[in-house]
Amino acid sequence: MLVEPGYPQPILELETYEHVDFACSLIDPALDSQRDLSDSFHPDLRAFGRGHVFEFIVVLARLLDRVEGLASTGAVKPENLDIATRAVRNWAKGLLEVGEIVRDLQTPVLPGYHHPILREVTNIRYFGRIHRLVKN
Repeated sequence: MLVEPGYPQPILELETYEHVDFACSLIDPALDSQRDLSDSFHPDLRAFGRGHVFEFIVVLARLLDRVEGLASTGAVKPENLDIATRAVRNWAKGLLEVGEIVRDLQTPVLPGYHHPILREVTNIRYFGRIHRLVKN
């Protein structure tokens, strides 16, 4: 990443910005909240609100950050946000691919929940339906 003189934020350099743009559109208050994005989601995800899908993307990005030894709080690495968004957009294959990357992360063990993604969505109370989807 390059830092533009006089600006505190680094300039994001990705091969494509399609996935990061999509993730941002899920929470952009300037966009019509009634705008239907269901065509952009796999049928399994169409029952979830845009905010829930965004939060799930961030959960995946945080797990990817942890694989790289980064803190699991605060901002996520843009490259990992890109990978996580691509995973959700390529459901279910994309989730399985991220699952392979993060599967060896050591996280607090919950009885019966061995995979890091499943543990994370289990810890987030309102992710109940996403939890069932990930578990299946």
